[in-house]
Amino acid sequence: MKIVDYERRFIAFLIDIAFSMIVTTFILSLCGIFIEAFTLGIAIEIFVPCACFILFFYLTFFYRVFKGLSIGGMMCNVRIVNKDGSDLRFKTCFIRAALLSLLILAIYNIFYMMLLRTQISFYDEATDTRAIHRVNVEY
Repeated sequence: MKIVDYERRFIAFLIDIAFSMIVTTFILSLCGIFIEAFTLGIAIEIFVPCACFILFFYLTFFYRVFKGLSIGGMMCNVRIVNKDGSDLRFKTCFIRAALLSLLILAIYNIFYMMLLRTQISFYDEATDTRAIHRVNVEY
């Protein structure tokens, strides 16, 4: 079980954030089209909380259904597993996604990994998981 370097994990996470922001933009655009009272000012005010909320559900769903893979993970060959190499349980997916969706913790994690020169992130320590190179996974 080879642990992935932090640069690859960072790129995968940026892809996941970009995906959640695209979905958020789409949903808020639909709200603007169909709800008269929904203005651009309201959309700007709620964009970041909505993006975090969507990121949380997206990661929880993908980690559970696709056995530790998200879209960013699929593109960068990064899979999240338990410390012993087994697939994530729902509780672990839920907690990890909740931590990842808090963007302030994500910024902290970047500095944590870079300054300590470690491949094990704050999220790995908190949820007892590891990010490994993806191998063929049956869905």
